[in-house]
Amino acid sequence: MYLSRLRRECFGIIGPNGSGKSTLLKIIAKVIYPNSDEVFVKGKVVPILELGVGFNLELTAKENIYLHGAIMGI
Repeated sequence: MYLSRLRRECFGIIGPNGSGKSTLLKIIAKVIYPNSDEVFVKGKVVPILELGVGFNLELTAKENIYLHGAIMGI
């Protein structure tokens, strides 16, 4: 695998409280499944939901991301 061939993307979903942002992200990450329709995801998705859970306050945000990824085997 060549790192130069990997394509990585990042996106955000914005909207008012209660509009389903977290639910949509959980569906994309296959944490939960939709009642109807389908969601197609090409590639690997690494969900980092509920940012306050499991983060070490003594580490920077970037260090926490790397730590969480290492724990998940990424």
